Amino acid sequence: MVGEVEVCTECKNTGNVPINGQCTTVANAANCKKVGGGELDPNAQTCGQCTDAYFLYKGGCYQIGQSPGSLICADKQASGTTGTCKACVEGYFTVSSATATQDSCVACGDENCATCTEGTTPQKCSKCKAAGEKLYLKKESSGTGTCVSAVECTAAGSYFPDSTSDPKECKACEATCATCAGAAASQCTSCKTDKPYLKKDSPTNPAGTCVAADGCGDGSYADTSSKECKACHGDCAACTGALETDCTSCQESSKYLKVLDAENGSGQCVAPSACTGTHFPVTDDKKCYLCNTANKGGVTDCQTCSKPEATVVCSACTTDTNKPNVAGSACVACSVANCASCDNANVCALCTNGQPPAGGACPSCADKNCADCTGGDGACKACKEGYRLSGGACEQCTVASCKACAGSKDVCEECMQDTVLSPSKLACSATCPVGSYTSGAQCLPCDASCASCDTEGPAKCKSCYPGYVLSYAADGATGTCIRECTGAAAAGCESSMCNAKIAGSSYCSKCVAGQAPINGICTSVTRSARDATGCAPSGGQCTACTGEYFLQFGGCYEKTKFPGNAVCTSIGASGKCSACVSGQAVAGDGTCPSCADNCETCAASTPSQCTKCFAGFYLNTAKGCTPCSADSAPITGIKNCMSCDPPSSTQGAVTCYVTQDPTVDPTDPSVNK
Repeated sequence: MVGEVEVCTECKNTGNVPINGQCTTVANAANCKKVGGGELDPNAQTCGQCTDAYFLYKGGCYQIGQSPGSLICADKQASGTTGTCKACVEGYFTVSSATATQDSCVACGDENCATCTEGTTPQKCSKCKAAGEKLYLKKESSGTGTCVSAVECTAAGSYFPDSTSDPKECKACEATCATCAGAAASQCTSCKTDKPYLKKDSPTNPAGTCVAADGCGDGSYADTSSKECKACHGDCAACTGALETDCTSCQESSKYLKVLDAENGSGQCVAPSACTGTHFPVTDDKKCYLCNTANKGGVTDCQTCSKPEATVVCSACTTDTNKPNVAGSACVACSVANCASCDNANVCALCTNGQPPAGGACPSCADKNCADCTGGDGACKACKEGYRLSGGACEQCTVASCKACAGSKDVCEECMQDTVLSPSKLACSATCPVGSYTSGAQCLPCDASCASCDTEGPAKCKSCYPGYVLSYAADGATGTCIRECTGAAAAGCESSMCNAKIAGSSYCSKCVAGQAPINGICTSVTRSARDATGCAPSGGQCTACTGEYFLQFGGCYEKTKFPGNAVCTSIGASGKCSACVSGQAVAGDGTCPSCADNCETCAASTPSQCTKCFAGFYLNTAKGCTPCSADSAPITGIKNCMSCDPPSSTQGAVTCYVTQDPTVDPTDPSVNK
């Protein structure tokens, strides 16, 4: 082939030779000679050299300035030595020393190559063609190389396509980058293992510098899951994680760090007055230490304490077999029942009823769940943890892990250690339920529009209820939940193409020309956008994604942010999801199939069998999802309930964790209340 023209290089019949790619009889081939310039043999099938305005190419003679010779040789007319070409066209190597008996043009070994330093060898390209898919020259140590596409350039890692260079090149990233958007050390998009954390200049910039864990700096921490330096909670000057309980120093000078994890020294920033119960304050350090922190003035094995003056006074020890001494300065072995403090091992000094022991023993209260029955009448004055005083008797709180319930046994006021209180006060759990966020030892409701958030306010959402999509703010961390297929969620979307079902909501699958869906929102596919997502745009869609983005329904979605984090848990080398949140196997086109309506995860073999519902729904006995506010006999819903579980007895009212007058109805995406 010469360009798109098929040419003959050796004729089948004797007495015929290739002239301009067509077999011509020897008698009509005056410009075709045998090697040395003699006349052709009658049985010749190829030319040995050419004369006048013809040049030799693969056994045939081609006329300069005429097609198909002009597809090989750039000369307009014969010049200098006849029978040779002096300048070959793009895609051919010019053999400057060639004679009339040699090919003066040799096709570059790479069909996408415009210029090369040697024919036949693909790795000898010095510039790629300006049109086509493989525009970027990937050089080897010799300075020449092969032509690759933008996707091929980034697929192997540590390279990026540079459209600004001339010629366009597939250039190596800086040494610490695993992937990058440019050659500078500050343009990494993911990192190698020696400096594994990406430190971005701003939350909206996808690129940054690769650092070790200690290089993230003040106000940020090394996130081991995303391999990025992420911002601490607003209360923290330094931290080990994103939560307000992960601080290692405080932003406000008036706050003390209440140490919750003695091993790594992390905790929560609180007012000095909050250093009570299980903690005591140290003014010089501006920290609240656990009562058993002996090297800071605490008491070994102490569980609860106070610091009325300069000395810590222990009021309860970590084990039932130990009791504080009378001074509260030590925990000593003491197994005497109902004893509050001991002077010596197993010698009680004060009973829990406030009286000295009689005959070395302490009388028990009539009610075994009573903690204080001081006074002559023996009446209970205070109950043990998990009980409330009602009519002179101790009544157990019905909420599991509840430490104190006052007005009602069914409503908790304070949870046990390591659990948090739900906004409805009907549950104590290790983490806050959907629709709420952690604030100290309790959970506060998010704005009614948010399925999850990191603090109060309609612009602080981190995920949305079905039927709504997240429009991110400038910081790229939180945003506002808006109706699907409206406003920013519809801007730039082709008509009738808001049809990609992701996390229970509809997103755009095809945008107008020049845009493509990025996290479901039509975004201008500029160079910077391609650097961020690896989106290879075509007809208003992405055909490939790279880095932390995966391809789903024509768009690139970020694995660590909503809605991408509701779809995919792992990305394969192809830029497509390799493990789906739903529990379903990845489809043949690399997308994650959805479960049944309102279902987040489902059985791998039976998508209709739900295992977890979206926010605002609970899992019913038929493995379907029922709205928290709906009645479904024998279970009754609760009006305006945004987060719930079915009752433990399988009948009665749902256990509701968050109730409020909603601005969105998670059970009816078509209604905006």
